[in-house]
Amino acid sequence: MKNNIINNEIVNPIINIFSSKVLSAFFSLIITYLISTTYGPEKYGLFSLILSLMCLMAEISDLGLSKSAIKIISSTKDNTIKYDIVNTVLKYKIIISFFFILFGPIVSLIIIKAYINDISLIYAYILIPIGAISVLLFNYINSLYQSFFLFRELSRMTYINAFIKILIILFAICVNLYYLNIIILYVVLNFLLAYIFFNKLGIKYKKSTNINSIKSLIKNTYKWVFVSNICIILFLRIDTLMIAYYKNSAELGYYSLAITLISSIIII
Repeated sequence: MKNNIINNEIVNPIINIFSSKVLSAFFSLIITYLISTTYGPEKYGLFSLILSLMCLMAEISDLGLSKSAIKIISSTKDNTIKYDIVNTVLKYKIIISFFFILFGPIVSLIIIKAYINDISLIYAYILIPIGAISVLLFNYINSLYQSFFLFRELSRMTYINAFIKILIILFAICVNLYYLNIIILYVVLNFLLAYIFFNKLGIKYKKSTNINSIKSLIKNTYKWVFVSNICIILFLRIDTLMIAYYKNSAELGYYSLAITLISSIIII
């Protein structure tokens, strides 16, 4: 009986997380190889820059609430509290999404002018904030599956995400698709998977919000969670942003390719 509990609560989650990380790294190698060899270092550099800006905007807008939700949900067995926390954070993210749609293009236009001189890429200023929304929602659903200890489903979501991305790239190569359109398909995929896997949780969206849920979230968030998240994402992305600013897209492409290969090989 004790061994079964250990397997179910400790060993199985570790195996699921480890296998998903290894397969994700392997899929990342395939994706990197396909994009870099098909579109060249310059296009791959711009591709990496736009993805980095999406992730940075998404992390800043999260305000640390996803991590706070994980802490609260993981520490309570009361499903009423869990579901109320889930809905509270989801409402916040929906509100933030509207602000992104209204003001995000202005912010991203300023950023793109600083990093990208090619006027033909100017429509990316709309793509970045919408992509940030998709990353924001997808990462939140990812966090929920960790909070509810659904590691097997989390691994499944990782596999599906990586596999479909590879299919998207193969499709793009076959039809000679413009490389930024791959990011558009990525964004659509994030929204789709976030919607599907949120529904699989079986949590019904509620309009009412318990004030205690908001207090709990704020209490757990203000303790440097937001600041630490920003520091982490800057640590992970600052090299890409600096190379893009001081060098050119081709050099960024070579650098991003090397970093992706090294990171994936270390995990594998």
